Amino acid sequence: MNKKTPSCDSANCVNTQIGYFCGTCDKNLCGDCYLTHFPEHNEIRIVNHSYVRMGINLLLKEMNELRNERDALKNERDALKNERDAPKDEKDALKNERNEPSFKETLEDPKSVLEKHPFHLSLCCRTLEEAREFYTGLLGCAEKRATKTSVHIDFFGNQLTLHALGEDYSATSIHREVDAEDVPVPHFGGVFSIANFHKIAEKLKAVDYPCVLEPHVRFLDKPHEQWIVFILDPAGNAIEIKAFTKIPEGTWV
Repeated sequence: MNKKTPSCDSANCVNTQIGYFCGTCDKNLCGDCYLTHFPEHNEIRIVNHSYVRMGINLLLKEMNELRNERDALKNERDALKNERDAPKDEKDALKNERNEPSFKETLEDPKSVLEKHPFHLSLCCRTLEEAREFYTGLLGCAEKRATKTSVHIDFFGNQLTLHALGEDYSATSIHREVDAEDVPVPHFGGVFSIANFHKIAEKLKAVDYPCVLEPHVRFLDKPHEQWIVFILDPAGNAIEIKAFTKIPEGTWV
């Protein structure tokens, strides 16, 4: 018969949370003492389900915490193994990965973005010789590499690839109004300091290179006020050279 007692009947136990009753020895048992009776005493039954459920929940919580610790240790072990087994040039990247700024962080530093993530543009030209004469000879860009049909130009820190299609090729542009003047689109270009902008403009003027739009200032008195000049390369690709007048160098609005 189940005893109505507020404490565990096991010797030297003062636990008042009774969860089980042992029919073999006729004792109320707490969770700890239940473990010493089972399975030798097989007439044990639950008498306090809420207490037992609480114990199970605590046990499950501890199991989840142990599982999370195990997974964290496994991930750390795998990372160390990958770093150990990687080729030397990849090891440095793995070591520095934790310190690499996030993409959002690099976006807050425009100069960092330009240094780490140069822009790439691929266009067509008529001949490689003509393209080299314009981009390396006139604009002063460096040639990085070339194949029989293409050349890769360092266009002021960005990668410009030009593919030769032959003498008959001509890029086509349409014109759209920007600040009350027609500009060719599509076009690409570079953003420079005011001093470097004028150096390029003077170089174009010195060789009498034709301009779609002559050097001038547009968007007067606005935050994005800028010097601009539009030219076409020999294949007809439109290029805009610009310099903002009211913001720090290396930024744009």
